[in-house]
Amino acid sequence: MAQFFSWPQNSVTRMCIGIIFLVIGSWINVYSAQFSSLNLLWIGIFIQAVGGGWTFQISLKLASQLPKLEERPRMISAFYLCAYSGFIIPVVGVLTQFKNLTSSLILLNLFATLIVIYVLFYSVKFKQFYVNKRA
Repeated sequence: MAQFFSWPQNSVTRMCIGIIFLVIGSWINVYSAQFSSLNLLWIGIFIQAVGGGWTFQISLKLASQLPKLEERPRMISAFYLCAYSGFIIPVVGVLTQFKNLTSSLILLNLFATLIVIYVLFYSVKFKQFYVNKRA
């Protein structure tokens, strides 16, 4: 449903906001487990759903726009392979073999937060490249 709202218009900005929503929502879910709060869980899921919708929409758009025309089928195939591998590989399930569920979620969120910080800093350079490429 989040993909139907066209705010913000700039693709890179929208993807950055989506990524931030993913991180915020996942941390709210961790806190919901700490406090056994169903309301926090639903809020976290909603925020993650908006972030996931925007991030998936814009990343697919960029994956189809940036390569040359003859490279697009391979780019889209690689995009889906990477995206769905991330959904399928049970990271939390593997971590729970060594830690409890809450600790596993905290470790996963810490790792994901570090990746997001890197991506957000990198997106500043990418935004300049994307604007120059489209001009």
